[in-house]
Amino acid sequence: NKKHIYGKICQNMEQGIQEGLYLDDFRINVIAKLYVQQVNNVSLIEDMNEDLSFDEILRNIFVYHIRGIASPKGVEYLKYKLNLLDNKSNEPVK
Repeated sequence: NKKHIYGKICQNMEQGIQEGLYLDDFRINVIAKLYVQQVNNVSLIEDMNEDLSFDEILRNIFVYHIRGIASPKGVEYLKYKLNLLDNKSNEPVK
């Protein structure tokens, strides 16, 4: 449900701002709506790009989104989490 996802994204951004992981110079409601719309468009992107899987497209949207709102501390945390997910903790994320 879009409203549920939107609510979770807003909560995440509020928490991230409080923890210093996200910048605080944007309107949460606007960015949350844009993010939900990007995720809803995954099937369109998937149709246009046969080289990427659904999961790869979602990951790219997620990283793009987070890098756009993350503070320097948040970017470092993102890199750490992506390395854990990739099981490549010795290789830096670019």
